[in-house]
Amino acid sequence: MGLIMKTIFRNGKIYTMKNQETVNNPLQAMVVKDDYILDLGTEQYIMGKYLNNKCRVVDLREKTVIPGFNDAHLHIYQYALSNSKIRLNAVTGIEDISRRIKNYIKDRNIVPGKWIEGSGWNDKDFTTPGLPEKEELDLIAPENPLILKRACYHVALVNTRALEICQIDKKTPDPAGGKIERDNQGSPTGVLYDDAIDLVENKIPQKNIKQTKELLQQGFEAAARTGLSSLQTDDFLNIKDPSIILQAYQELAEENKLPLRINLQLRVNQAEEIIKFSRQGIKTGRGNIFFKYGPIKIIADGSLGACTAALRQPYFNKSTKGDLLLSQTDLNRLVSTAYKEDCQVAVHAIGDAAVEMAANSFSRIKTINNPRPIIVHAQLGSPSIYQKMARNKVIAAVQPIFLATDWPIIEDRVGTDRSFHSYAWQSMQQSGIKICGSSDAPIEPFNPLYGIYAAVTRHDLAGNPQGGWHPAEQLSVYDAVKIFTVNPAYQSFEEGIKGTLEIGKLADFTVLSEDIFHLDREKIKDITILGTYVGGKAVYKAKT
Repeated sequence: MGLIMKTIFRNGKIYTMKNQETVNNPLQAMVVKDDYILDLGTEQYIMGKYLNNKCRVVDLREKTVIPGFNDAHLHIYQYALSNSKIRLNAVTGIEDISRRIKNYIKDRNIVPGKWIEGSGWNDKDFTTPGLPEKEELDLIAPENPLILKRACYHVALVNTRALEICQIDKKTPDPAGGKIERDNQGSPTGVLYDDAIDLVENKIPQKNIKQTKELLQQGFEAAARTGLSSLQTDDFLNIKDPSIILQAYQELAEENKLPLRINLQLRVNQAEEIIKFSRQGIKTGRGNIFFKYGPIKIIADGSLGACTAALRQPYFNKSTKGDLLLSQTDLNRLVSTAYKEDCQVAVHAIGDAAVEMAANSFSRIKTINNPRPIIVHAQLGSPSIYQKMARNKVIAAVQPIFLATDWPIIEDRVGTDRSFHSYAWQSMQQSGIKICGSSDAPIEPFNPLYGIYAAVTRHDLAGNPQGGWHPAEQLSVYDAVKIFTVNPAYQSFEEGIKGTLEIGKLADFTVLSEDIFHLDREKIKDITILGTYVGGKAVYKAKT
């Protein structure tokens, strides 16, 4: 065996993110050996101490280096899967949907009887109010079962053929955690909410192990192009058999084919599932530096866009409050079981009623360990809820890029007063809550620079609204970068090995075309990712 060479990365602006002072004092060089950072410092110091014929030297060409981006919550498998289906982003209504589906059928020679799947539509883009029902979808592809998911994945449109195959009719009860929309006669309209979507998904043929691994690799490659070196991913979304996902990851890890570091979140509905995972050795923290099992994931409500997020008071100009998908008692049982099995817990909670319920559960279930509980999304809260979260050291895994999409509809959903407590990241931070940045891809693009841009400007990607939406909630650039680097490492109990660039930590870093800390904020979204390095090895390099 030959000696493992050191690699010197020189002539750069290296921001360690160890603390805020480092933003004004970048280093110039870094030495990497065996996947870890051996040393950092000035160019003169590093080159003088380490340069010899056993070193490889990489010229950073005065570009900016920061710790590798870490997405605290996404669905990487579903992202890759969505690319093989019909993309319905920005459709303006049923005519637009029809045109895209018919083109898809023609281009791919889709035969009668084959499932047609699509996602990405958002009714805020529709020129006519209301959702298409099954009769309108029947006109598009009457002989093919059809399922089209809203951008949030909490609502799906299906046609009559899909309802027939899945045996969903007047007599079918709403499943726990879901709703089948019905007409005045009690017949399904073709609109399904939350866990009712699984009644259809469970009938669609699932990818095999080989196909699943190939899709995951496609997702990893796309993520690496955006500077991501670590992913905390829930890939059980709308999956009938999670064991296929588990086996795919296990095989990729054993084959050393994971280019990025994965923390797999484990979505459950029942306490028995937690115990089963635990008995199989599947619990938080088990694994290696490339693949670890993450928290137990629990779903408490729906989405704000679909008006299924659970609110304490009714939606603005509506009589409904959305839906809690489980009771406080049931949530307490799940959290308690997870803690007894030494598992971390992440609760999907968007509306203030769901966020409060999750915070209550975390405050009531005590443990001698530091469980680092997580509320994923936490889009609507209040000062009292934030204080309760802070007291119980609850982490908020938020999606700044959601603001870019949602700001035009937030007041329509919750009114002006409650909007001030929506997407309120500065308020959360000032309350003492540790915030982690994420994308929830494929719901939104997983480019962390888009999330950082939204967090610091409160704008969408077109620069609207002028001045920023509720600009008092803007984060500093340092804090926005921190929530996509430092804090997610804490969320996964890995702050000792990544999140900052320090001696002894993994050499996971991202190379940027511009100095993000000394750049016009409006230009952050346009920064180019020049390279993504994992363990000091390039997993992506931009073509120059």
